[in-house]
Amino acid sequence: MVYLFAGFLWILFSDLLLAVWIDDADTMRIAQTYKGWFFILVTAFLLFLLIKRSFKRLEKTRNNLNQTLKHYSYLFHHNPQPMWVYDFESLDILDANRAAQKDYGYHSGEFLTMSMLDLIPAEDIPSFKESLREEGLEYQRISGIRHQKSDGSIIEVEMISHILPEYQGRKCRMVIANDITTRKKAFESLKKNERALKESERQLQTLLSNLPGMAYRCKNDLFWTMLFVSKGCEQVVGYKAEELENSSIISYGKIIHPQDRKRVWREVQNKVSTQRKYPIVYRIITSKGEVRWVWEQAQGVFDEEGKLLFIEGFITDITHQRKTEKALKHYGDFLRTIIDNIPFPMYYKDIQGKYMGCNKEFYRYLGKTKEEVIGKTVDDLLIPSQAAQSKAKDRELLKTKEHQKYETRITFPDGKSMEVVLHKSVFLNEEGEPGGIIGVYFDISDRVMAENIIKKQVEELERINAELERFTYTVSHDLRSPLVTIKGFLGMLREDLEAGNFEQMEMDMQRISNATDKMHHLLEDLLQLSRIGRVGNPFTSFSMNGVVGEVLEYLDGIIRENQCSIEVQTNLPVVFADRSRIMEVLQNLIENAVKFKADHQIKPHITIGCRRELDPPVFYVQDNGIGIAPLYQKKIFGLFNKLDQASRGTGIGLALVQRIIEFHGGRVWVESEGTGKGSRFCFTLPGSFESLLI
Repeated sequence: MVYLFAGFLWILFSDLLLAVWIDDADTMRIAQTYKGWFFILVTAFLLFLLIKRSFKRLEKTRNNLNQTLKHYSYLFHHNPQPMWVYDFESLDILDANRAAQKDYGYHSGEFLTMSMLDLIPAEDIPSFKESLREEGLEYQRISGIRHQKSDGSIIEVEMISHILPEYQGRKCRMVIANDITTRKKAFESLKKNERALKESERQLQTLLSNLPGMAYRCKNDLFWTMLFVSKGCEQVVGYKAEELENSSIISYGKIIHPQDRKRVWREVQNKVSTQRKYPIVYRIITSKGEVRWVWEQAQGVFDEEGKLLFIEGFITDITHQRKTEKALKHYGDFLRTIIDNIPFPMYYKDIQGKYMGCNKEFYRYLGKTKEEVIGKTVDDLLIPSQAAQSKAKDRELLKTKEHQKYETRITFPDGKSMEVVLHKSVFLNEEGEPGGIIGVYFDISDRVMAENIIKKQVEELERINAELERFTYTVSHDLRSPLVTIKGFLGMLREDLEAGNFEQMEMDMQRISNATDKMHHLLEDLLQLSRIGRVGNPFTSFSMNGVVGEVLEYLDGIIRENQCSIEVQTNLPVVFADRSRIMEVLQNLIENAVKFKADHQIKPHITIGCRRELDPPVFYVQDNGIGIAPLYQKKIFGLFNKLDQASRGTGIGLALVQRIIEFHGGRVWVESEGTGKGSRFCFTLPGSFESLLI
């Protein structure tokens, strides 16, 4: 309209304006020509602006259309319900969304080669075609259509279809398929549940009628006003249901024993306030005035806001059980009193080995409390090796089910130990199967100690008897020899006296004197040996270096005579012993080391020392003499045993050494690699200060 108005004014007044300004006709003609072109240019420019504006609006509209198509395409392909588009005439599927591809198991390309009939089982195709005849309906909803998936499974669906605008001359419909298989099953299940509910109600009524007790629903008031009571109430309280309901004849609160009413009210309110189930035991007074014990299990019923509506529960008569429990408790207390007063340890445990109970003597025996024993196993109470032995014996007993008796030594983790005789038996449960093991300990530590003492005394007696036999042999042999010599040379002395052979008499008398000295030395050694353990000096603490020094001083003559070199280890341990006896030990060992030097030796070498790293420390006297074959290393400590019968001495020296060391609680032995390789005589003194400190 603006353009038309402007054009009208231009055409009407432009020539008038030119006529006012231009007088010449030629100039007027040229001006009119320019005026026409100017009008054309302005018109063209305005048309250009209008066309450009129209194109922009068209582009914007097209973009909006594309966005709308993308939006609806996205909604189509991402819809969680299976959807597809199909040609209404040919029934060919033109497009399918992702949900359809996922639920039916066909990918996009397969769907585009299929028709609607490919989704229908063969037997359902006629009825499906019949349902599609009403093509004019813009909206169509068909339920109960069966579809077949790619894996052959059948589902029941509800098809909702809409007419779409024609596409390339084809009539199309868009379908939404809702799987109603689960919904149908749920509906069938609901019907089944309704039938089951009715059956449950019937069974519940039958159950309530036959239960040995009463089910109820009551108000939470002081009278416990009953809203519902099952028929079993007459067996419990003696009143009929209609007499109790709504307190028609009597309220349940009055049936509760007067001494229990406050306690029942308090306990019920406490449990109801926490919305918990509660069991409670109390007394009632029946219609006949009898006092009975009842057990009640109940809980509160609340609305959605947590407000208590009423209380529901079950009450049963436990008078007989109560009397039985009381009798069992009395019997259990009586049995416990008997067990606790049995004067020896007794226990019982289950088949898993856990202690179920024991008497007081068993706690005292273990030095533990009841809490430290019950529920524990032998693994918790004994050292591993004895726990393993006990479990092995238990398995054997459970297998054989026979009485078991054996002796063993038990050492507890705290180090305490004792000798016991253990009696075990299997006890049975209600089903007649092994329920566990019952055991009884008899402490035989004193008896075993006495037996060990007797055994040691027997061994000592046997040793003494053996020495006595050797002593008898010595008396009959070694003492006889000097006597025979004396008697023989007395006869020769008489003959020499008669002949006046004084020179020979001197020789005979010397031989008699030598035989007498030999017998004297032998008797002295035997007397000294017999005194060990009976006659001694008080034990004192002294340095072994000091004792060794004194002995070497005493034996200086024999050491020099045999040109022996002596090596003494410094800082020998301090010992607590009979000093004079230890000097005898060292004297005998050093004399033997000097005496039994090798024939080829010029300067024997003797070493006196101690192995401190051992416990107790081991003292030794080592030489490089003739050595001792393994066969004789134990025999040389016997009474009168001599490796060289021609050597000096009585053969009592090493027996004397052994007796002294054993009297001190130690032991003595010899180490030698054999003949000609020297010997090392070793002994221990458990009373050394260093061993005590360790």
